[in-house]
Amino acid sequence: MKPVLSRGKRQYVFNLSWIVILLIGAYFLKSRYKAEVLPVLSSMPKVYYNDIIIGEDNAPLQVIMFHNYYSVGGRKFFDEAYSEMLEKYIKSGKIQFVIKLIEPGEHPDMMLALQTAICLNQFGVWDTFHDVIIFNPLAVHSEEFKKLIDEYISVNSDIAECILTNDIFDDVIRNNNDYYMLNTKVSPTFVVKNKLLQGYKGVDELFNVFDYELDNY
Repeated sequence: MKPVLSRGKRQYVFNLSWIVILLIGAYFLKSRYKAEVLPVLSSMPKVYYNDIIIGEDNAPLQVIMFHNYYSVGGRKFFDEAYSEMLEKYIKSGKIQFVIKLIEPGEHPDMMLALQTAICLNQFGVWDTFHDVIIFNPLAVHSEEFKKLIDEYISVNSDIAECILTNDIFDDVIRNNNDYYMLNTKVSPTFVVKNKLLQGYKGVDELFNVFDYELDNY
């Protein structure tokens, strides 16, 4: 014979169940609310042919990320979220991801590193270069890093031309200016369709924003 709960225990279980349901509902409503009330931009940053563009042009959602390699949040994004985002959203054709490299401090070593990354991206080798500095951005100030750039210049005339003809870092300055237009000092900053998401606070919140915009496409 199955044990029968007393009236008081039944009421306790009933109340507890409703509390759990309400908490779960509140969580999802809170998540959707965060995505829904992000600031809407009056004008969008332009995407240029030499931006780092990952994904299909016909993807229903475009996400632009302004990334400063000195940013702790940016490193966390690439450590925690990027691989899953690549598989779940980019390779599946849901998102086109545009990375705009910025350096608000305009330190010459980092400016050169970013301009080199932009040039290397045009020849499909940005990922390798990115991996060198994402978790150790101070490496750009070392002699070994400068030798690495010199090696790229010496072995590929097209990369050399791109780097050497952009020695005033026009592409990076352009990205900086687009970043300043957003009136934010946070890195990374994401533009999701026409909304501004400042900072990286975790995989769940970021993907919730993506899902909300995709659901309302």
